[in-house]
Amino acid sequence: MPLERTLPIHQVMLSDRRRLEQYKAALQAAVQSHHVIADVGCGTGILALFAASAGVRKVYAIDVDPDIVQIAYQIVLANGMADKITVVHADATDLRLREPVDGIVTEMMGNFGPEEQMESTLRGFISQNLKPGGYVIPESVETFLHAVEYQDEFTGVWEKNFMGMDLSCVSSKVRSSAALYFFVHPPKLLAPPIRVSLALFGEEVRTEEIRNMTSIPVMEAGVLHGFVGSFRAKLSQGVVLSNFPSYPGCNWATWNWPVSRTPVQRGDSLSIELNSHGNHPDVTTWHLHWLHIARQEATS
Repeated sequence: MPLERTLPIHQVMLSDRRRLEQYKAALQAAVQSHHVIADVGCGTGILALFAASAGVRKVYAIDVDPDIVQIAYQIVLANGMADKITVVHADATDLRLREPVDGIVTEMMGNFGPEEQMESTLRGFISQNLKPGGYVIPESVETFLHAVEYQDEFTGVWEKNFMGMDLSCVSSKVRSSAALYFFVHPPKLLAPPIRVSLALFGEEVRTEEIRNMTSIPVMEAGVLHGFVGSFRAKLSQGVVLSNFPSYPGCNWATWNWPVSRTPVQRGDSLSIELNSHGNHPDVTTWHLHWLHIARQEATS
C-alpha cells in the first residue's frame, strides 16, 4: 500500500490513546531486563519502543510493508533506540530470527478480531521463534455478537419521530448485511453476548469457533434492531482492550448486522448462527441467521 494511504491509517491508530496505554501497561508488567521481544506487525514501531523503554535487552520490530518499515526505522533512530531495536522487513509467518524470543507483542486485531490473519501469522512465527514458556501479548482474543436496540443512530434513525420527522417507512427496507459503524452512544443490550470465537496465544495457537445455532434468553424488553460484532483482547492479567462499548478515540469500528425490527419481551429467546465460510478477512461475506422464539412460537 502506498505510504500516502498507509500513514493516515497509522495516524488513526496512534490517536487511540487507550489502545496504546493498555499495551504499554501489559508490556511493563511482562518484560524483564534480559528479555528479547518480537513486535510482530510493528507498523510505526510504537510497541517496540514501549518494550525497549521498559528495559528489555533486544527488540525485533517486524513488518511486511517495506514503506512502513522505513518509517519505523526513522522513528527508532530519532528516539535513540537503534542499539536495542532491530527493524526487520519480512513476512513474520515463515521468518526465523537469529535468536529465539522470550515474548511476542502484536496488535493485528481487526474490527471483529480475526480479520488480519493474526492467528495464522502468529502460529507460524511462534513455532519457529518463541522460547518454551514464552508469552504473547495479547494472551487471547474473543469475538462476540450482541443483540441490540439502536438509539437514534445507524438503523435507529428509521423512527416515526426522528427530529420531528417520520422516517419509519424506510425500516422495512433494511437488509441484514454486515456494515461497519462507530457508535456515539452505546445501543441498548437486549440479551447476553454470544461468543463467536476464541483465539488463545502462547506456545501454541488454539482457536475455538462456534458455528452451530446458539440460543440466548432475552433479558430486556425492547425492539431488536440488529446484532453488533465486537472483540475483547486480554493483553495480560487485568489488562483488557475491547471495541464495545466504544470509547473516545477508538480506532476500531464494530460490525453490524441490522435486521427487520422485531419487538421482544423478557423471557423470549433468540437463536443466532454466524458463519464465516472460512473467510475471516472479509466479514461482508459472513452469513447471519437468526430466529426469534416468543412464548414457544417461532417467528423470523
